[in-house]
Amino acid sequence: MAYIPRTKVKKPKRNNWLWYTVGAVGFVVISGLLYHVFSVDIDPIEYQLTEVKEVPLSATQNNGLSEIEQISISPHSGAESIVYVNGTIYTGTEDWKILRIRDSKVEVFHDLLESNYSSNGACGRPLGMRLSRNVDRILFVGSSCGIFSLSLESGAVKKIFVPDSRLKSRAFDDLDILPSGNIITSEFSLKYSLDELNKELFEARPNGRLILANPKTGMWKVLADGLHFPNGVQLHPDGKSVLLVESTRARVLRVPLGENGPVTVFVDGLPGYPDNIRTSPRGGFWIPVSNVRDGSLFSLVFERMGQWPFIRRVAYRVNSLISGLELTKTKSSMLLRVDEQGQTVEVWHDPHNRVFNVAEVCEADGHLFTSSYFLPYVGKIRL
Repeated sequence: MAYIPRTKVKKPKRNNWLWYTVGAVGFVVISGLLYHVFSVDIDPIEYQLTEVKEVPLSATQNNGLSEIEQISISPHSGAESIVYVNGTIYTGTEDWKILRIRDSKVEVFHDLLESNYSSNGACGRPLGMRLSRNVDRILFVGSSCGIFSLSLESGAVKKIFVPDSRLKSRAFDDLDILPSGNIITSEFSLKYSLDELNKELFEARPNGRLILANPKTGMWKVLADGLHFPNGVQLHPDGKSVLLVESTRARVLRVPLGENGPVTVFVDGLPGYPDNIRTSPRGGFWIPVSNVRDGSLFSLVFERMGQWPFIRRVAYRVNSLISGLELTKTKSSMLLRVDEQGQTVEVWHDPHNRVFNVAEVCEADGHLFTSSYFLPYVGKIRL
């Protein structure tokens, strides 16, 4: 009989249970993370920004933005837009106040929470502001409700344009007034409200549009839709078109007011993410940009990760779970002035990154005044 050797059976090592436990816990943790990622109610899309355009050699450049004077508006913050009238600044804040600033002295001109403005429901903070053509009122956007006016004499607030149910508006942003009295206004999203701003930013879908409204009749029409975070608006001097900022695409579009003509790109490849756009008395337009496209964390999320929607979904979830992370809060700024053809003619740099955010530039009386979406001051720079 042949000898058949016995196979020696290895006994399981005592520490195998530890690896099984670690694996099980890891599986649960990863499953939980994946659940949190995939359960978010945003649907990011792929996109790619145009490369940053070089500043022409003919443009004037300086580092003067670092020398900005801060006119404190504390305890308020978020002076999003500015109206300048005979040496006086009016601005709206994130706590629903209209401030009046004279000789750097700040006072609450109107508290929207204590007026008939708030009786219109959750109208949201005031955003874009304009001086009426007869210089007796301020027209401003209520982020959730439409367009209102504020008398500079009496302080009375009046509804100018509140959309009907057919418009299905969620989030108004900026406005400008046409010579006819009609108003153009941007809606940055038909899907999300201002309280859900981060969802719109991370999703990056074309959820916005531009509206032409008649405040006398309440009639309206859509000038352009399918827009990527339409923000600041400005009537072009030709009177036949409107300049519209697409913030998440780092560009400015030109939208015809008439029935004919395509929407074209006015400025592309901006060196940061633009907010509002305003005219300069020296010609052209001021376009402030924040989060300069320099490889910062914000740039990584919204520029280089534009081609990876899943990563942005993860980033959104992380941003919403970790208090204080604030991936979408800007950290740097730059001011650009472009001419009527969209060519850059003037640039104000901030090499020390002292100005985290600029929403709008108002040029008046030999100064630049800057607003911000969240900072507690209005900036002032001597030209």
